[in-house]
Amino acid sequence: MSRKTRNRKRKTKNWTPQNRPIETLHVNRNEQLLEYLLSELPNYSRNKVKGFLRRKQVAVNGVPVSQFDYPLTKKDTVVIHERSIVTHQQEIERLNIIYEDEDFLVINKPAGLLSVASDTEKRHTAYRYASDYLKLSNPRARVYVVHRIDKETSGVLMFVKRAALRDAFTKRWNNLVKERAYVAVTAGVPAKKEDVLKDYLFTNFTNLMYVGNKSPDSVLAITKYKVVAANEKYALLDIRIETGKKNQIRVQLKNIGTPVIGDDKYDIKENPLDRLGLHAYRLVFNHPNSNKRFEFKAPIPVSFENVVK
Repeated sequence: MSRKTRNRKRKTKNWTPQNRPIETLHVNRNEQLLEYLLSELPNYSRNKVKGFLRRKQVAVNGVPVSQFDYPLTKKDTVVIHERSIVTHQQEIERLNIIYEDEDFLVINKPAGLLSVASDTEKRHTAYRYASDYLKLSNPRARVYVVHRIDKETSGVLMFVKRAALRDAFTKRWNNLVKERAYVAVTAGVPAKKEDVLKDYLFTNFTNLMYVGNKSPDSVLAITKYKVVAANEKYALLDIRIETGKKNQIRVQLKNIGTPVIGDDKYDIKENPLDRLGLHAYRLVFNHPNSNKRFEFKAPIPVSFENVVK
């Protein structure tokens, strides 16, 4: 291969195509971002518009925005680009850190981001961002998973920085963790204002959970809830889980006739939030070594409270 050819290939490898705008909109009214885009872009489907936001192709006044209910005001400029305008480095820098010390890294995970890798997504995960964030200051830094929350659930997600801590939480999770609190928005209002749900859950052949009778294949799920606000269509529930089974809140609330809104996985079509109505807002635990009590909170999304007014 000639030097001229080699140089041409090297140049091609380093070339990056421009990320051109495909739509530029000048806002003339106050409205939430998703609703504004849907009304101004009638040639795009709802899923396509939501995809622009999820893939971080949208900027408001030059700043990347992916929040569906972001409040637009008059004279804002919205630009949609061909591809994501947020690099992996920027994703790391925008990690919403609640707390960090020599042992713990706690974040407010956004809805739509996996906690850990799946078969189809290895890169864009909370674990990957947390790991890369720590490596910015120490290339040898490690982060370890001790629990997870569902992809479409937002809220408090904790990582630990030492393998010994991971092992301690793995072995003693139920003793160390004192509270895991959530808020949920449900379609319909539960018949009881508060209750303790105790159900046996199974996994079917499509990997979905469902409620059934006790058997050797079942797992016990215990969920406490209290209705804190409601209107004719929706309720806002404060929830504590005593077990950490897969999808337990979603499956148990559906079983009593008041499913979490936006739960596409369990075929719930009603979705005024344009996201799953579930948020992990508090985690309380004792340190495995010192027994010191830690409490971390992630603010309840304003949209959750607005939908039940």
